[in-house]
Amino acid sequence: MKEYDVYIFDCDGTLYHQLPMQLIMGISLLICEPKAIPIILSFRKARESMETYQDDKIISTIVKKYNKTSEYVSNCINKWMYQKPLKYISILKNRQICNLLKSAKHNKKKVIVYSDYPAKEKLKKLGIIDFVDLIITPDEAKCLKPNPSGIEKILDKTEKTLVIGDRQSKDGLLARNLGFEFKKV
Repeated sequence: MKEYDVYIFDCDGTLYHQLPMQLIMGISLLICEPKAIPIILSFRKARESMETYQDDKIISTIVKKYNKTSEYVSNCINKWMYQKPLKYISILKNRQICNLLKSAKHNKKKVIVYSDYPAKEKLKKLGIIDFVDLIITPDEAKCLKPNPSGIEKILDKTEKTLVIGDRQSKDGLLARNLGFEFKKV
């Protein structure tokens, strides 16, 4: 593999296998809380179609659509999108990509995780948090991929950078928007 100065890793679907996670969460939802399914599906669909960070707007739309309280919708999203998956993430770890991340750090390269969802707890569960120099999520970036504005201000465009992710439409386009190389996993 070519040598790079900076490695930018996506989290979901890159550092762990997302399809098995989605299946586990889908079955769990169906068994434990089926009334939350339309809320989670609506949230994911809305979030994936946006480039700006507007979770409050999405939640407000879901509240109106399903006649639920904001607290209930927020709790469902937190529980099923952010908390429950942590239980399974370590067994779904993409060992090859996590080893690449560790190797980059051991070789004194800058390692960034740029995710459209909260990532810190996931990185802890994957056992790689100590190998990451910087975590960028929508809270910091104020935008979603492939919009480069959340990350370009902290990058040195002269450094040879590789973006590693699972989706051409998000991670690949982000790399192209920044003028960096992209590796799809």
